[in-house]
Amino acid sequence: MSAGTVRMDWYDKTLSLVARHSWPRNHLVFVSAVTILAIALTDWLIEPNVSLGVLYLLPLVLLAVRVDRLPLLAVCLLCAILRQVFGPYQLDSETIPRFLLTLTAYAGISLFVNQLVRSRREVVLMLEQLRAEAAARSQSEARLQAILESTPVGVLVLDPIGRVLVANQAAKELLGLADPSQSAQQTEIGSYVPGLVNFLNLPGNPDGTLTLELPAWRSREEQFLARFWVARFSTGPERIVAVAFTDISEQVHDAALAGLENLIAGSRVVLGSVSHEIRNLAAAIGIEARNIGRSGAADVSPLLTLAAGLEKLAANQLQTVHPRFDARTDVTRVVNETAVIMAPEFVASGSALHVELPPAQLWARADYHGLLQVLLNLLNNAVRQCSTAPSDNFCRLAVTQAGPSLFIRVFNPGEPVKDPDGLFKPFSAHAAGSGLGLYVSRSIMRSFGGELRYDTNPDGPCFVLELTASPKPAVQD
Repeated sequence: MSAGTVRMDWYDKTLSLVARHSWPRNHLVFVSAVTILAIALTDWLIEPNVSLGVLYLLPLVLLAVRVDRLPLLAVCLLCAILRQVFGPYQLDSETIPRFLLTLTAYAGISLFVNQLVRSRREVVLMLEQLRAEAAARSQSEARLQAILESTPVGVLVLDPIGRVLVANQAAKELLGLADPSQSAQQTEIGSYVPGLVNFLNLPGNPDGTLTLELPAWRSREEQFLARFWVARFSTGPERIVAVAFTDISEQVHDAALAGLENLIAGSRVVLGSVSHEIRNLAAAIGIEARNIGRSGAADVSPLLTLAAGLEKLAANQLQTVHPRFDARTDVTRVVNETAVIMAPEFVASGSALHVELPPAQLWARADYHGLLQVLLNLLNNAVRQCSTAPSDNFCRLAVTQAGPSLFIRVFNPGEPVKDPDGLFKPFSAHAAGSGLGLYVSRSIMRSFGGELRYDTNPDGPCFVLELTASPKPAVQD
């Protein structure tokens, strides 16, 4: 430790003793009063040609540490009077100037010490505040650093030209970066994510956040797809870019496979339903052809061969469609996700969607994506009906359970349908679209053992989805 440091520590300790109010005020006032009286008495008793007025500065300096300015000036006035009365001075023409000079000296020195102590006390308090703020800032930085290092999302801080200033551990692992603090040459993000450089400093673009999906390279050979969140903000003369990113290659791969599986499953359901209709149509053609053949009006053997071929083809196709009776799903989750997806559509049409769910979690024998697709189809139809309804233009979706069955009812505004059986026929002439929506929805429901029907409930007309209740699995995916 250097001599300058030792002197500074001694100075801080000495003045802090005064500035931090470590002396009791009552004791200090008592000591000062006794000292003033002792000086006055001594000045009165000693030889008349000697003045002890300079000693009054000692109690005044002590009082200046703790006493305010107005009481301090009053004590200075008292000391000046005692010096004049008990000192070796006579009343003459120099009394008033001498008294004013004495009062000025006492007041000046006392106020100087008082202001010095006040300033020192403010400095000490300010220093303590700065130390507390520095400690809090260091603690916040440590917490922020811990969060950055523990998060699985890569975080980068870049300058406007794309050089990496800060990188957390996840970013180093995802991109194979070297530590920016230990690297002699700063790493450029363009070597790892070339497409990101174009979005770092767009001209005329204010501070904000961008969400991007760009290809990135972990090395020269290994490429992956990442989602980037780019935030730009100004810190003085230049902009700083904060980038958070994560590897979504597996998510894209899984989503593509899931979409393909759902497409295949849905195609099988539709194909099975169409094959069923073709088989029924072929059977009807065969019956009519046999009736015509009995009358002898024409040779119907080619027609019978065609009908038999169609029926056989449809029967073979139906054998490849297997019902998904083993699928189980959380109905509460499907209904909530459907409401989240469709709520903006109802708001945009000037209507609303009301969802009624029991408090308990409900599971049923159903395919998640199939049930979701059926609900979305029904609610899309409800949006169109709500937009044309003159009043009570809202849709109500209610989930109830009765014994082993679970019911999802979609109440639509308007009058009941006159021909409920015609709703589920393919290519219906009264359908708003192709007429396949409700037909395919019923086929999907039947593919996992459910049923879709139209019901004129006392609460209003509704579509009813009937499912078989299932216990919650022990391990949920």
